[in-house]
Amino acid sequence: MHILRRNQQTASSGLVRTRLAYQNSQSSLWSLEDLTGAPSDTANQPTAAQLEARLRRIVRRRESAKHKAEMEKMQTVEKLLRVPSSDSEDSEQFPDSNTVAVAPPKNALHPSATLDPPAGYIRLISSERFSPDTTVLALPPTIEISLAFPHLIAPPEPVRSLCSQCCLRPRRYACPKTGKPLCSLECFKALRGQSVEVS
Repeated sequence: MHILRRNQQTASSGLVRTRLAYQNSQSSLWSLEDLTGAPSDTANQPTAAQLEARLRRIVRRRESAKHKAEMEKMQTVEKLLRVPSSDSEDSEQFPDSNTVAVAPPKNALHPSATLDPPAGYIRLISSERFSPDTTVLALPPTIEISLAFPHLIAPPEPVRSLCSQCCLRPRRYACPKTGKPLCSLECFKALRGQSVEVS
């Protein structure tokens, strides 16, 4: 009994669903009166005021397009007229091969730059602009270089003693017994052999 009731409930619920679907499909269909009725063209036709506003918008757009085209044309003409002046500026910056221009020296300073330091100061300039090995020392114009830096004579180079055995290479060692300058172990062994022969 319980199973039959459940089957009847499911069957009745299925009928309800199909009826609802049919009613929904029927409600979406047009009726015969809707098809044969006179079309409502009066709602779609614009009024005279709307037509006039539309014409005014069209005329305004055309005028703005003409004005924009004229402005672009004038700007293009101005750009073309400006080209010769820019060419002359370029020719001043990059002269032709026919014109002879004196180029400033490679290591020349800017005209506004000065090497003179203020009074009481010394300026030391070391730059690749001068040369990699040159250092410039600038003094105030009131100080004379000869007074600031007296000329000093460099001390003489030290006399390098050569090996007493081969007389070719500079001294690196000294014999512990005789004190003679030696350059290598071979010379030391040779000197030692000579001293053994003498004794």
